[in-house]
Amino acid sequence: GADNVGEDPSRARSALIERGATINGVVLGGDPKIINYYRSEVIGGRTPFVMAAANAESIARVFASKFFSEIALHVVPEARPDRL
Repeated sequence: GADNVGEDPSRARSALIERGATINGVVLGGDPKIINYYRSEVIGGRTPFVMAAANAESIARVFASKFFSEIALHVVPEARPDRL
C-alpha cells in the first residue's frame, strides 16, 4: 500500500538492492495475493525468497528456517547506521 511517512519504500528497496543487499520476507498465513505482493514489491537482490508461516504457532520455526537459509546462502544484510 501507499506509505505516508518517511522514505518511499520502492526507492529505499531499489537503493538497497543496488548496493548489493538482499531483502527476504516472512508472511503470516498462506494468502497467495500477499505472497505475490512480497515477490513483486518487497523481496529483491541476489538470492531473495519469501516464506509463509501457516499460523502464529509456526512463525518461530519459519523465522529460524529463514535465518538459517540466509546464513547458508551467505546473505549479508546491508548495515543501515541511520536505523540502528
